[in-house]
Amino acid sequence: MLTVFLYNAEVWPLTKDDTTLLEGIYTRMTKSVCLRAARMRSEAEQTKVIHTKAVDVLKLLGLPTMSALLRQKRLRWVGHALRRDDSDLFKTEVKSELALSSKQWTKCVLSDMQSLEI
Repeated sequence: MLTVFLYNAEVWPLTKDDTTLLEGIYTRMTKSVCLRAARMRSEAEQTKVIHTKAVDVLKLLGLPTMSALLRQKRLRWVGHALRRDDSDLFKTEVKSELALSSKQWTKCVLSDMQSLEI
């Protein structure tokens, strides 16, 4: 489900509001999975899952945050593009896109690189 949900996310020009919306959807998805597992158990465990913070649910399940997933997808895609042959049109396009720091997607990539100190 997450793969379908994040299809082509590496090229989405996300704003802060978009990321917040995606975080909320991701939280509901993970809590839904936990609730389905808890239905086989007691009502107390179901209530505990409902009232658990999103960060704690992700830690419990060993899952990254939505921001980390999106960052990983973007940087993996950029790295793949930049490893191509110098004459490749795809590599040229990505390089020219990264040179335009006014575009939202470029801001996302540069922010990702800065946060990871790349």
